[in-house]
Amino acid sequence: GIALVYSMSMVYMMPTRPGWNLITTPLAFFATTLLLGVLAMGAAFVANYWYVQSKNPGCASEQCVLLRVSLRWIAIASIVLLGFQFVVLPLSIALMAASGATESAAMFVGEYGALFALRLVLAFLGAGVLGVYVYREAQSAGHERMMSVLAYGAFVCVLVGEIVGRFLFYATATHFGLQ
Repeated sequence: GIALVYSMSMVYMMPTRPGWNLITTPLAFFATTLLLGVLAMGAAFVANYWYVQSKNPGCASEQCVLLRVSLRWIAIASIVLLGFQFVVLPLSIALMAASGATESAAMFVGEYGALFALRLVLAFLGAGVLGVYVYREAQSAGHERMMSVLAYGAFVCVLVGEIVGRFLFYATATHFGLQ
C-alpha cells in the first residue's frame, strides 16, 4: 500500500509541471490517503456495529465498547492528520511561489480561492470539529446514534473536501517547456 501511494505520487513529479514537482506532492498524497483511510475505517466500524447489533443484540454491549474505543483513536488520528495536512498545504503553495510555479500559487488565492477555502473548511469541519465531537461522544455509552452520525458526517466532509482538492490539483497545474 505504501509503495503504491508513493509510486502514484511520483507520476506527478515532472520538471515540466513545476507546481507538481515538489516534495509536498507525495506528502499530500500520503496525508489524503491516511486521512480518508482513517475516516473510512470509522464509518466501516459504525456500519459493522449496527449490523452486528441487528443480528445479535445480546453482544451489543461488547460491540459498543469496541466501537467507542476505536472511534476515540480514529478521532485522535484524524485530528493529527488534519494538522499535518494544514502544514503541507501552505508549504506547498509557498514552495510553488518560490520555485517558479508562481502562476499555480496565484490561482489558489485568486481564481480558485473560494474552492481552496471550501476545501480547507470541509477538511477542518470533518476531521477537526466533527473529530472532536466523535471523541467526546465516544467517552460514554448510550451515544451510539450520535457517534454514527458524526463519524459518517466527518467522512463525507473530508471526502468532498478531497475531491475539491483533487480538482484544484489538476486545475492549477501549469506547464513549462514542450507540451
